[in-house]
Amino acid sequence: MNTIEQVMMIQEIFLNSWPAKDYYFLNGWILRFNDGITDRANAVIPISYTGNDLDYDIDEVERIYEKMNLSPSFMIYEWPETNTLKSLLVSRGYHVITPTKVMISTIQDLTFPFIETNYAYSFYDKREKEFANFLTDYTHWSNQEQEVITILTNRINIPDKKFEIVRSNGVVIASMMGVLVRNAYLYIADVLVHPNYRRKGIASTMLYRLLHELAYEKGVKIVWLQVEADNQKALNLYKKIGMNPVLEYSYLKKDN
Repeated sequence: MNTIEQVMMIQEIFLNSWPAKDYYFLNGWILRFNDGITDRANAVIPISYTGNDLDYDIDEVERIYEKMNLSPSFMIYEWPETNTLKSLLVSRGYHVITPTKVMISTIQDLTFPFIETNYAYSFYDKREKEFANFLTDYTHWSNQEQEVITILTNRINIPDKKFEIVRSNGVVIASMMGVLVRNAYLYIADVLVHPNYRRKGIASTMLYRLLHELAYEKGVKIVWLQVEADNQKALNLYKKIGMNPVLEYSYLKKDN
């Protein structure tokens, strides 16, 4: 990512990939609200800033989030234009959580040297209950949080989405979500493989099959996803198939 325009485009695609329940706009910042479930879904997205008093506007953000019974958080890209805001937030008691890398590849540069064929791969137009249950069982998200995330994904209508489930003898062992957004970008999320089935090529095969199910016929040119910066195994997997980290961001959060 070499220009602020490219960074802003990624932010715009991210917002369209995970539409919020409610929004509030403040001097170029977008405040998102999703019933308090996940910091990501309830953060301030500072795409641009048109105000002239950062301290005052941060105070206003905190007042708004307090009314919503939420702890305020900001999504901050590691980019020179956000350095002043980041420094100010840290001085006000905000701390960094979930550093995350954005990874991107053109569809032509992806490589799949091995396609796994021992399990059943299925696609759905909505987030099936067993999809959410699987993520509840093997992530830190609760049933309640998964229900809200399911509602959130139901809002994704433009232009398309798919949910992939992998089963072994009828039991779910892996999941993946794909969201097709404008500019021929395909966003990948909810990638999870049961611990007992890892290192078998299932994750890369899910992406391979998703591309054939959703991407090629829609003219997708770019695939992108987000990986927590300390998840070295996932980073290595995605690099192996041709994806490259191009940008990093963190959430800065202030506890109540």
